[in-house]
Amino acid sequence: MPLTLDEVKESVDILFLDAEHRDSAFNIRPFTDELQRALEYVNQGGSLDREYLNRILIACHLGPVDQTIFDLYFPRGINSAEKLKEGVAKFAEDALLHFGSFHQAFFRIKADANLLPAVKQPFGSETRAPFTLSSPLQIKELAYLGYVSGGLPTQMSDAHQTIMRAMGALGSRLATEENIRHSATEIGIDIEKTLKTVNAGLEKRGQKQVTIEDYVTTAEEIRLKIETFIEEVRRCRQKGIRNQEQYINSAAEMDVYVATSMRDERDYHEMHGFIRTVFERHDIARLNLRYFDPTQAYCPNKYDKGLVECLMIRCAKVTIYCAQLQDTMGKDSELAITLGLGKPVIVFVPRGNTPEDRVAYDKRARIFADIHPLSLQVDQRTGNSNGIMLVRDANECANVLYAIAKNQLRVEVMRECEQDSLSGETTTNWVLRENMTPNHSVIRVATGWKHLRTAFWSAFRPDLHIP
Repeated sequence: MPLTLDEVKESVDILFLDAEHRDSAFNIRPFTDELQRALEYVNQGGSLDREYLNRILIACHLGPVDQTIFDLYFPRGINSAEKLKEGVAKFAEDALLHFGSFHQAFFRIKADANLLPAVKQPFGSETRAPFTLSSPLQIKELAYLGYVSGGLPTQMSDAHQTIMRAMGALGSRLATEENIRHSATEIGIDIEKTLKTVNAGLEKRGQKQVTIEDYVTTAEEIRLKIETFIEEVRRCRQKGIRNQEQYINSAAEMDVYVATSMRDERDYHEMHGFIRTVFERHDIARLNLRYFDPTQAYCPNKYDKGLVECLMIRCAKVTIYCAQLQDTMGKDSELAITLGLGKPVIVFVPRGNTPEDRVAYDKRARIFADIHPLSLQVDQRTGNSNGIMLVRDANECANVLYAIAKNQLRVEVMRECEQDSLSGETTTNWVLRENMTPNHSVIRVATGWKHLRTAFWSAFRPDLHIP
């Protein structure tokens, strides 16, 4: 079946803003003449090679490419609309994914055929030495690194001392429950609230609850239980500090940073389960990735903690942002910083275990997908846009992570139009959507507004004239 001019136009259509711009480009006489000769050659059984393609590129004022570039996009030559469209689509994907515009991609790749392999850097390897923590914490110990469970022993100790102070104020009165309560009231102590704090810690450790009457006979025993609890938390936090030191030592080789904000035991357990599901999956585990597990690391002050997080973001190749019902400014900043560095961000929004949680998380997912102001940023070094990839479960997350690590991310370039009814304006943009998940997240955008495009690339790449 002969190859027609209309099929050629359709094959390269994605590179143009609309049919009018495309048809205008096809009105250049040297270009149409050369293209007609190429069509006749193909329809006689020929296949266009690099030399033939270069004659066409020169005729449309783009200039020639070398054999490496031709083989990359047209490894079997061009003798059909399918092969032409396949090569153009692959170029369009590379252009938006790595450069931000079709013109910039063409001229930069044309100038340096080795540029694409340099930006397509896979990571992880089966032959790489595995990374393991020397002081891993057990699941029951994880929450001791947090602000809530980790602070409980100190609160218990303070509460215990408060109760002992009330007992010490008895004077000559007998140490009975009634007298202790009266003594506490006299010196302004809420004895019930104070006792509740002690019992919260005992419950956490699965130990018997105590009463004021127990304090009369077993106050020393209660104190020892609290001291044991404090020592256990101290031991766990020391292990967390050693793990943090290991991560710092390995920062330069870090592959994945997991961003989260954990406070209570539930947060730690859910995050631990998610991380295990992702990184212990067989295909991911075989890559021997270096990943920062926040459930295993502890930093004793907020300033160093912030610097460690910045170090990991700077060094890691990917950030996994774990959304929760309420997120923090710090975690949102980590998302934006990673995108601004031009690195992939996978946003994990769980589905929730209760009807209320499911409604809340579905709303969070829609916000990230459609309106979150930080979900698309610009790489300040290159000018290329960078958007999040939204996933809803650990398996989806592992699929996307593996594709990124192996440079196998499936994407599709499309034009999308938006109409503003009040101004009467219609805008068209090129978007690059991932095809790895049902969400089809937008990970790159190129504006169709020529005025903005010229000003934008003049600021980011003044060395290139981007029309």
